[in-house]
Amino acid sequence: MAKKELPGPVSEILREKDLAKASMIFEVPIDHLRKMNEQGMLDVSRIKCTVIRQDFLNYRKIIKKRYSETHDDAEILQALMKEYNMPLQQVRDIAYKNTNHLGIFCRSCGKRISNLQAKRSGGLCPTCNSESLPKL
Repeated sequence: MAKKELPGPVSEILREKDLAKASMIFEVPIDHLRKMNEQGMLDVSRIKCTVIRQDFLNYRKIIKKRYSETHDDAEILQALMKEYNMPLQQVRDIAYKNTNHLGIFCRSCGKRISNLQAKRSGGLCPTCNSESLPKL
């Protein structure tokens, strides 16, 4: 059976720093994660959610140590929104573990797509799927 080629570089999906964070969270050597990422063997959606959630908790700990008063999570969520280039509501859902409805992410660009779209297009959003079609 021929190996299915993934469109575009997979590193667009999980950045090097995301892989480093996942390596620390899951206690898996980063080299193993890199190889699996290159082969398209990782559940990118789940890993992204885990990394974002862990970043959220880490920011909360830092703020709690630095300031005696409690701070609103809005600043943390805004920072994560910019870092991961995601809508605020999506980051908020991930941070508070309300991820049942999030679907999964496009394998090429990382954009959120529905489970149905993922099944129809092999894990690609409509834009990436149309770009992967042969040119006429």
